[in-house]
Amino acid sequence: LGKERTVILATHIVSDIEAIADMILLLKQGKIMISGSPTEVMEQAVAQNPDIQSLEDMYLYYAEGKV
Repeated sequence: LGKERTVILATHIVSDIEAIADMILLLKQGKIMISGSPTEVMEQAVAQNPDIQSLEDMYLYYAEGKV
């Protein structure tokens, strides 16, 4: 289905995102915190915080202010 259409998946399960997403958009309180391909998102996140080593770390950093 996703090959022919845009599919929006809302989840907190980072492993789901890593397995299927071509594009990631992280929203917090209605604002886009970060977006791009998984590689682009990781590059942006690491530029903000070098301690980020995975998409899970990225999620925790932006969504919960942790890492």
